[in-house]
Amino acid sequence: MLCVLFFGSFFSCQEPKALKNYEPSILPFDSMALILADIQLIESHRNRSFQQAGRDTIPQSTVKAMYEQTLKRHGVSYDRMMQSYRYYQKQHPAVFDSLYTTVNQRLNEMLTNSYR
Repeated sequence: MLCVLFFGSFFSCQEPKALKNYEPSILPFDSMALILADIQLIESHRNRSFQQAGRDTIPQSTVKAMYEQTLKRHGVSYDRMMQSYRYYQKQHPAVFDSLYTTVNQRLNEMLTNSYR
């Protein structure tokens, strides 16, 4: 699982041209896409575990540690990530949609490359 998280950090994404000047505390589009892709991998692992067992088998403390490790690897605090998430979601909804499109593309590329 951790290998998959690290693997996700090597993909590149393209930032929408409309949003190049960020507030200093806001994570750039590219950084957010990398973080959100890694978070989606955590959630996917958790959901797969739930489906197989019919219940949540991963302790909440483990999930929290996985999130913390991901944010630490990206050099970002939880507060800054959430501030950036809300910024995109509320102030730039079109960019937010593009962000998740980029995340989905990245995850699909990872899936495709894992079968080669």
